[in-house]
This record gives sequence, C-alpha cells and structure tokens, in this order.
Amino acid sequence: MSGPILSGAGDMSGPILSRAEDMSGPIRSGAGDMSGPILSGAGDIPEFTPRRTKGDENFYRTWDEYKHGFGVPPADFWLGNEAIHQLTNKHVYELRIDMRIDGKDLFAHYTTFKIENESDNYRLRLGHYSGTVGEQSESGLSYHKDAPFSTYDKDNDEVSVNCAKFRHGAWWYKRCYHCNLNGVWAVKKSRGMKWYTRNEWGGGVWASATEMKIRRI
Repeated sequence: MSGPILSGAGDMSGPILSRAEDMSGPIRSGAGDMSGPILSGAGDIPEFTPRRTKGDENFYRTWDEYKHGFGVPPADFWLGNEAIHQLTNKHVYELRIDMRIDGKDLFAHYTTFKIENESDNYRLRLGHYSGTVGEQSESGLSYHKDAPFSTYDKDNDEVSVNCAKFRHGAWWYKRCYHCNLNGVWAVKKSRGMKWYTRNEWGGGVWASATEMKIRRI
C-alpha cells in the first residue's frame, strides 16, 4: 500500500457516521462506494466488518450468530466471523477502529489484522497500534492479541467466570477484557462498550459509536 493510511482513495478516516447512507443493500453488498461483494478484497477501499452507530441491533448473541453474521447495513451489523476469517486469510489486512467518545471522533489503527478458523475459535491476530484513542501494550485491543473468541454459549476465556455472560457481550476475552466494543449499548458500566487506555484499571472510556474497517495492504 502506498502512502499513509489516511490519504488517497482508500481513506479510512472521516466522521464515524458519514458512510451510513452509502451502506444500502444486503450485508455483503459493499461499503461506501464498493459496487462488488464485500468479500472481494477490493484493494484500497476499506471494508466494514462490524458497525455500531445506531444501537438498533442486539449484540448479545450466540456463537452461530457471530459465526454467520447478523444485521443489515445501514443498521448496525456484524459481518460474521467465518467471512472475516476467509477474507483476512486470503491477503494481509490492516485494521482501523473508529470510535465516538465524549463527542470526539477517535481511532485506533493496527498494522495487521486477521482471525483464525473456527477450529481455533476465531483466534485474534493483531499487529502494532497507533492512533488517537490511547493504548498501552496491555490495554485496548492489544490486550486481546492471540485470544480466542467467546460468546455466552461458548466460553473460551482464561478465567472460571464466563466473561461473555459477565460482561454481556461477545469478544476475544481473556481475563476478561480491556476492550468490550460488543458490550451493552449506551451504558457507562463494566458491561458497556468500554476501552481501557492504560494497562491499569481506572483508565477506561466508553464509546457511544464504533466502526471497525479493514483494508488490504
């Protein structure tokens, strides 16, 4: 990929809600000005995997629902872990997460992103962080590197408690989270869409809207 991530036709920046009106049609119809399927790996054009900007979709779902995906753009949706796995294992992708926090549009960028197959519980592989939301080596999404995905009906975390049930979400939980973007909508509590900016407890912020976008490198 030539040029910085925020320049050119593949610009992944901009207001978090700016593309909602472009996300018409079925879940795999494409993001922004994509005319082809979202699984086509269309070069510089960013591809949306999940989006939560409206609060109109329940994200407390089963393993199979997260596997196959749910919701239809421009409403909130999750593309599906199997589709994300297939897409990110064909080519190398980078990840950008846009978040609205206290009225500000902030982001986290990761140099690489992929998830493994279902037999490995869609384990998260992640590159290096940069961005404006704030993150240390063991906070934010970086804390969840190499963790398997968990839902309330399939507990793969590292502790005796079921983190997906305890935190009312589905994620790459470990002990349990430093990032819970599939938690309860619009709740500023531990079950909400929280992001820890520091390694220690107490450095958390809550997102009121999120988009995760991947782009082929």
